[in-house]
Amino acid sequence: MAAPLVTIGLPCFNGANHLQEALDALIAQDYDNLEILVADNASTDGSLDIARAAAAADHRVTLLESAENHGAAWNYNRLVEKASGDYFKWAAHDDICRSDYISACVEALEANPDAVLAYPRTLIIDGEGEVTSSYDERMPLDFAGDIKRGAALLWRVRLCNAVFGVIRIETLRATPLIQSFDSSDIALLAELALRGRFIQTDERSFLRRRHSEGSRKANTDSASVAAWFAPNARRGRSRPLLRSYQRSASAWAPNPIRGLAARAMFATVGSVVEVRWHRRSRRRMKAAAKVETS
Repeated sequence: MAAPLVTIGLPCFNGANHLQEALDALIAQDYDNLEILVADNASTDGSLDIARAAAAADHRVTLLESAENHGAAWNYNRLVEKASGDYFKWAAHDDICRSDYISACVEALEANPDAVLAYPRTLIIDGEGEVTSSYDERMPLDFAGDIKRGAALLWRVRLCNAVFGVIRIETLRATPLIQSFDSSDIALLAELALRGRFIQTDERSFLRRRHSEGSRKANTDSASVAAWFAPNARRGRSRPLLRSYQRSASAWAPNPIRGLAARAMFATVGSVVEVRWHRRSRRRMKAAAKVETS
């Protein structure tokens, strides 16, 4: 039996500083049945040249260009629309996937038909690619209770590393994908958690780059974060997140009673988590202000 096709979608805007390294790692995966889609969002640096060279050198690489930057949400989502694979994975232009990333995740999903997503453990690297720490999201979510998984996702998620995992594409396409508001990747993961189990593989195959030029570091206020997601996106996170959770519960619900239970869970747990998030944000802002004035 042929191995299932996996589509890797790499969205990029002005990522020339790390794009070549990211592409080299994806091309070097020990899983052969891949297509790699690079979606360039009107880059003005050397990203297009790097992507064009990769596409010319490897038939598995395809470049999707755009004459205008339509925002990250649009760029992420068009990769899912263009994908041909049975499984799909987003890959950031500045992260690195070790060679066993795809094979381990596909093996986990093939062995667990009720799982919708598999992702590996994580190492944090800096702008130079040096490992600075290991990171565990504490979020395998490989138990049977669907609403319990949704609650655990909201309570545990931090860096959203799982959104870069390998996902069953038919399940992914049943969601709104990445929406045009801050932290909509959490909303996507919450809906996926309702729809099936998450498997965390044992390998530390994901090298997540945390550096000053990353999207979350470079965009520090609500206006710039919103503009990163979409040109006309509304500012703020909590209201659109809570509304999206309610939509996800209704879209998933196998019957009205289960839908009501999921909506009630998201209303309570989601609200508590948002209060916690805002408190943490205020503490970080106060700590940063103290550093600046010291």
